[in-house]
Amino acid sequence: MILAFLQAEIDSPRFHDSVDAALIAAGANRSIVTTPDLQSEKENSLRRRVLGSYRGFGQNLALFLSFPQDVRWYKVLLDKNDLKKLRYAKYPIWERLSGGSRLVTDGAQNIGRVQTGENANANIKGIAEALCQGKKYPPLILVSDKPEGVLTVVEGHARATAYLLELDAMDEGTEAIAGYSEAIEQWRFY
Repeated sequence: MILAFLQAEIDSPRFHDSVDAALIAAGANRSIVTTPDLQSEKENSLRRRVLGSYRGFGQNLALFLSFPQDVRWYKVLLDKNDLKKLRYAKYPIWERLSGGSRLVTDGAQNIGRVQTGENANANIKGIAEALCQGKKYPPLILVSDKPEGVLTVVEGHARATAYLLELDAMDEGTEAIAGYSEAIEQWRFY
């Protein structure tokens, strides 16, 4: 999950500066994200430190405020119906885009009608265009209280919305990392 999170944000328009600064502060370079050695305890520790530094992972801060420690992570493949059921994290931009429902489907329907902050609309449209040209993205990171529960986006809000805008480009399914914890309701953004 940590590696996928960093891979998703290392080149993102919104977070790349934060990732680069955290890498420098940790004494690491981009290669621990772009060409990782998952068998290296040193690299794994550095990646954890980097994600903690700018996103609060493992520190009960920022995005990971009140995030449970017992989340179990799994690789999953989402089909079109799964994508239609996704829910945004509880965050003003995504609440506004979805008209308060927090459903990613509503966000996708509102992309041309509701303007949000942080350049989200333009980022979503850019991702949708890139999907049509065949670009592949890192997996979405999602959480729920149980495998059959509603999945909430932790990382990948813009990508999830773009996937719904270009649902026909998603024939093979969409890779995601899903985490489950009965205590996920404690998470500040759930």
